[in-house]
Amino acid sequence: MSQTTNLTNETFWDDFWRSVTLPALIDERIQWQSALAKTFRKHLPADPSLKLLEIGCAPGRWLVWFRKNLGYQVAGCDNSPRGIDITRKNLESNGMKTELYAEDLQRGSLPREAFDIVLSLGVIEHFKDPMEIVMRHLELLKPGGTLVLEVPNMAGRINHWLLRKSRMNELLTHHNLDVMRQDFFLNVAEKFNLQIKLLDYVGGFDPGMVVHNHSQKSLWGRPMILYFLGLLEKLFRSISFLPRIFINYNDKNYSNMLLAIMVKPRKATNLKYES
Repeated sequence: MSQTTNLTNETFWDDFWRSVTLPALIDERIQWQSALAKTFRKHLPADPSLKLLEIGCAPGRWLVWFRKNLGYQVAGCDNSPRGIDITRKNLESNGMKTELYAEDLQRGSLPREAFDIVLSLGVIEHFKDPMEIVMRHLELLKPGGTLVLEVPNMAGRINHWLLRKSRMNELLTHHNLDVMRQDFFLNVAEKFNLQIKLLDYVGGFDPGMVVHNHSQKSLWGRPMILYFLGLLEKLFRSISFLPRIFINYNDKNYSNMLLAIMVKPRKATNLKYES
């Protein structure tokens, strides 16, 4: 299989994880984390016999969450050396030792059909040909296993407008916006004969999606709309019930994320994809 174009690189992710402080854990007071945790509890079983692989696992907060909340045996993969190092330290600080793979998913050396659940959060949208990357996910999944894919909803009309008004065009170039639509996941299900358990927008409107993705740390010289969004996010955090309300109202134009949970056929299939 040919190597599909990656819209980021190892240096991009090493820089991205440079500012992470440990321990890094899921905080369900944070709107997007609360929305995902609530959805996972509802749609995934609590079963200590299941083995989960997270692709793009740094800094390991979800590996800790799945072990502690659903009892899974967890493993992680990340192509950023800094990201793997941070993940290992984060897991050790939480009393966890698990298998971590420091490699590019496209190399094809990860164990095939070894996991009950394969999860990636904010990964496939960084590739020009994401269908090929989805196939790599499925190769690692046992027959009858569950594939969980999440992408940020930067293509939503309101979110996209806010990102452009906040002068975040460079960030948008690192993301494939075509992935951020339900039609893409419907095509995935049809192409690979997957059963859809969930395909929906989650997280509600979340100003943190823009504020925390902005590369300019200094407040001086920021677009005015970022000041407004920053104040709005502080309001959300200071009034704890607001995020819990907002995550229940979702729409393709403004929700934080698009999430798909799909099941691989139990009968062996020949996974092939040609762009």
